[in-house]
Amino acid sequence: METSVMTPIYLLNGWGMNQHVLTPLQQALELPEQQLLCMRDYIAKDLAHSLQHLRARIPPQSIVIGWSLGVMLALQLALSHPLRAVITLGNECARILRPGGYFLFSSVLEGSLYELKNSWAQVDDAQHVNHFRTASAYTQLCQASPLVIQHLHAQEYVYFYDHLRQLRHELKQLGANHLHAGRRPHLAAKDRLQRLQAAYDTYRRPQGLPATWHIIHLLLRKPS
Repeated sequence: METSVMTPIYLLNGWGMNQHVLTPLQQALELPEQQLLCMRDYIAKDLAHSLQHLRARIPPQSIVIGWSLGVMLALQLALSHPLRAVITLGNECARILRPGGYFLFSSVLEGSLYELKNSWAQVDDAQHVNHFRTASAYTQLCQASPLVIQHLHAQEYVYFYDHLRQLRHELKQLGANHLHAGRRPHLAAKDRLQRLQAAYDTYRRPQGLPATWHIIHLLLRKPS
């Protein structure tokens, strides 16, 4: 007989109040109290350490519901942790803007780090690079919000590295080195890293090993 496994849901509050501001929602969803997180408990000396704490607490493929600054942490977490969904409460960006105010943000697009993704594909069939949204997906999300798109611009950025380990170290510092569920424990074995290096070397240019990022820049405005 098949058994259904419910997707775990975690609640992450804002800075100004403790986690109990979300207690009514936790009770309505019938969630265990340990899934009601206090955002202040996960603020470390920098963003990378804060996200590391959250990754250790929140299982992959969870749903995270954020409020206020908890929204910002949840969205950052989603870039390096395989969440099923991030739900934002209260249209936070629109709420904190005054009428006529502007909101500028940037995010990573589909196609980023394609050199790393293709190189890993020469080694195994596991997923090593996060999924990123398309520009059209961001446009649809913004159009569904209370804000109005004033400007949208997608741009490619290419950075170069002398060695693959430099890129891997930088991705780790960004919190973007998480390997998705289903990885095998021997992926980092020496022979696999050598095969990865050999595959990545085919992209080498005179400037070094390239890492390409596709970034979308959006300027939104709150109606007066």
